[in-house]
Amino acid sequence: MESEKRFRDVADSAPVMIWMSDEKNETVYVNKPWTEFTGMDAEMLAGKTWTSIVHPEDVDRAIEKFKDSFNQLEPVTMTYRLKKKTGEYRWVLDTGIPRKLSDGIFLGYIGSVVDINDQKLREDQLQYQATILENVSDIIVTSELSGVIKFWNKAAEEFYGINEQEAIGKLVIEIVQLDYQFLTREEAIKNFLLLVSGKERLLIKISEE
Repeated sequence: MESEKRFRDVADSAPVMIWMSDEKNETVYVNKPWTEFTGMDAEMLAGKTWTSIVHPEDVDRAIEKFKDSFNQLEPVTMTYRLKKKTGEYRWVLDTGIPRKLSDGIFLGYIGSVVDINDQKLREDQLQYQATILENVSDIIVTSELSGVIKFWNKAAEEFYGINEQEAIGKLVIEIVQLDYQFLTREEAIKNFLLLVSGKERLLIKISEE
């Protein structure tokens, strides 16, 4: 009883949501952060499954992934949208591992849930922007201030006949021949650096005109 009390005190003070299930995959414990996030404690979850508060679009995938791991008694990691007590769904990272006695008897699973919603949305936005840049018809190249190429889209590959793997890491001036018209190369670079002063990368848009 003392060990259980210490565990609950520690779990309730943890910065993540913690859950435990038994050998029948029924939830038998959730910590205070879980209850504060979902509005449901272990008693409220009795007779229900954790999937009852998973987003409808994610629930089938989550069930299948956990079921496969449960049947093989293997660790599992899942991402899905979990419903808050406010009714809002947020992306979470759920990691669970089997609980076993020293003699190998299976007791169930214990896991932690971390809110990764803001990170997930940022990643989705970056992926969307990357897809746009990759598929536009304009030649787009990004580089560090030193001129080392960091991004080389499909239009650049087709125009210069150089694939992304070959271009990344090289200097722009090694691959791209630029016409500075009324400026010298040094003057153009100086003006360009002044324009983007304080930026970590340069975005170069090149047309065939």
